[in-house]
Amino acid sequence: MMAASFLAYVLVVGAVVCACTLRFLPARAGGWVTAELSAWLLYVGTLGLMGVLRNPDMRPPGSAFVLLPVAAFIVVVAWSLSGRRVATFVPLALLLARSASGSAL
Repeated sequence: MMAASFLAYVLVVGAVVCACTLRFLPARAGGWVTAELSAWLLYVGTLGLMGVLRNPDMRPPGSAFVLLPVAAFIVVVAWSLSGRRVATFVPLALLLARSASGSAL
């Protein structure tokens, strides 16, 4: 039951994030974000189902397959023109509301 509840939670949060990006970003950028989020959730879900994230004896540890791509994505977006464009399209009120809420979207 817990696994089904968590899966439902992930799908609802993913749908909310996709809806927000499609609402606030231009159509092309929103489509890319939706496609990339879907691919990321599929990648991490597959790692979890295969047991890669659960095995602590693996070298490199399973969490490295999640953390290293996240770190690389952050560096690429922070230094790219597309990251600047995304930052200018997201309304400041949305960013402030998100940071003031203290919880993950």
